[in-house]
Amino acid sequence: MEEKQLKIKPACIEDLSFARGLVFSNMRQYYLAHEMDWSDTGFHRGWASSNGFIALVGADRVGYFSVRFEPGFLYLNDMQVLPEYRGQGIGSAMMQFIMDELLDDEWSAIRLKVFNGNPAIRFYEKSGFIVAFSDHRFSGMEYKNAKAAR
Repeated sequence: MEEKQLKIKPACIEDLSFARGLVFSNMRQYYLAHEMDWSDTGFHRGWASSNGFIALVGADRVGYFSVRFEPGFLYLNDMQVLPEYRGQGIGSAMMQFIMDELLDDEWSAIRLKVFNGNPAIRFYEKSGFIVAFSDHRFSGMEYKNAKAAR
């Protein structure tokens, strides 16, 4: 059987329902644990103000991430993989795409926030991120861009 390759494409309006459902289902436990309410309005606002991408294996959507470009840094809003595809290098491939294709010398860092207790913290640390701050809900993490203009 032929192995299907991973492709990453810009998200389009037809991907909105998949992205929203994936983020909601993957993050629901953290919203509940931190006594926060999910906001569809907030997700839709983020969708409209960010650049989203879909990870595909063959024709199947398996992951989603979104970034926004801030003065001096790239902010990673979301990075999600379907549970049945975790541990297969999809998150690593999405992160590599961000670092190789989106991050250039204009941005000094990639920044993100992750719920405390989320095992994704280890993934980000393995990808070169450090914890820049932590509060009762979130850890703010940062990856320093070696390509950034000094």
